[in-house]
Amino acid sequence: MEEKIVTINLKKKVLKDPKWKRKKIIINEIKKLFSKKGEEIKIDNKLNEYIWRTGNTKLRILVKKEDKKITLSC
Repeated sequence: MEEKIVTINLKKKVLKDPKWKRKKIIINEIKKLFSKKGEEIKIDNKLNEYIWRTGNTKLRILVKKEDKKITLSC
């Protein structure tokens, strides 16, 4: 099992969109960034709630990789 802390800045991708759409776009961009063929991505509840509560565009994410599963948490 690998663990890594990654800092992501999504401001350029989200800035042009309206504020009410940004949080959903942030989650989709995170999934695109970490997706590879045949790997399952799971966003932890804490990270999901943090994104929906704050809407920050700069995030520190803990990435845990096991076989073909990737878990993202804050």
